[in-house]
Amino acid sequence: MGVYKLKIVAIGGGSERKKSDLLHGICRGSFGKNYKKTIGCDVYTKDIPVNDDDRITLSIWDITEQERFSFFRSSFYRGAAGAVIFFDLTKYSTFNPQIPRWLRELWTYVGRVPVVLFGFNAEKVNERKIQAADVRGLAEQIPCHYVEGGSQEDIEGAITELASVMLETLRANPQSTRFRVRNRKTSESFIELLKDMGISYSETEALIFRDTHFFRIDLNSGNVFIHREENPDSYAHICLQPTSPGYTNLSLNYSELVTFTKIACITWNELPPSLNEQIKEYLVNDKGGPNLTIRHRAN
Repeated sequence: MGVYKLKIVAIGGGSERKKSDLLHGICRGSFGKNYKKTIGCDVYTKDIPVNDDDRITLSIWDITEQERFSFFRSSFYRGAAGAVIFFDLTKYSTFNPQIPRWLRELWTYVGRVPVVLFGFNAEKVNERKIQAADVRGLAEQIPCHYVEGGSQEDIEGAITELASVMLETLRANPQSTRFRVRNRKTSESFIELLKDMGISYSETEALIFRDTHFFRIDLNSGNVFIHREENPDSYAHICLQPTSPGYTNLSLNYSELVTFTKIACITWNELPPSLNEQIKEYLVNDKGGPNLTIRHRAN
């Protein structure tokens, strides 16, 4: 049996709650509502048996449509192997112009990965503003599959369809780095993994050391703080939440996966250039910025 671990993103507009409720209902769990409110993204996991011989474990990133979180979205997209684009069949604007905009954003960050269009509120026949023929026409142009409905079975079918397409793409492009599974030792314990990455870890926080400063990540809230080595009681709070490297073959249980994802941005992903400049300004001139707030640790 082939076992694959891949990341997909759930994007689109119309109803954040409807999208999250559908995903939460078919998946093993999420980081929790407070995490979503803080960072503009919720993360779920789900196992998909795509045929008799293969199984895919999906990391599903539910990305908010709110503009105030648009600064972070490039990090949320990173490593995605596919996407489900949601839209509301009772709100035409969520179909056009929003779907083309989401496609441009998705493909800008990760290339032309497979997508599935999912139209919800199909049961509201009298309020429907988007005809199935119009959606099928767009799906043929992309090209991609289209699923509409309003139940958990419907969204599960859409995600299973996407997983099958991703597996076909993987087999057609075996050298694609986007789909290549990382070759880490599955026998390595979680603590050993963090130690190998130079991360100091406790039940409540993780410390990642650099030359002149260190990052402190509150594992309960996901908040990130940057400290000066020479004055650790003075620090800046970073308004950026860590993201995962996308996909990995690490054998982590769910609580470990949550912790792993919360710290992974600092270790794998480059921070946005604008944030790097603000960190430099903080370290050199003790100044904050749009994404940095200077504070002092309470005694």
